[in-house]
Amino acid sequence: MKGRKFQGARYVTRGISGSLTYELQLLIWDLIDQLEVEQDYLQVFKLEDKKGEVKLTHRQEEPDYRKDYILKAKEFSIESDNKIFVIDDGDYSTMMFASEY
Repeated sequence: MKGRKFQGARYVTRGISGSLTYELQLLIWDLIDQLEVEQDYLQVFKLEDKKGEVKLTHRQEEPDYRKDYILKAKEFSIESDNKIFVIDDGDYSTMMFASEY
C-alpha cells in the first residue's frame, strides 16, 4: 500500500473547469480529504436537483461508503451531466465528468 491516496497533484478536466463552480470543486476535494475510511482510487459524486436544493451523493466501492449532503441550489448550480469521477493514479488525481472518462 502506497499510503493515503489523493495526496499528489490535482487536476480538473476542461469540462469540470467550464461547468462546475470553483467552490463546488473545492468542496469535492475537501470531502475526499476528510474521508475517514480508507480511500478507494475512485471517488464518485452525483449531483441531483431537488426543488431549490442540490443533493450531493459521495460514494466509493472499496471499502463501501456512501454519504448524502444537501446544498443550497443558488450557490451550486448543476448542469445536465451530473456524475463526477475523481480518480487517483498514484502520482496525481483528476476530477472529471463521467462522460469524459
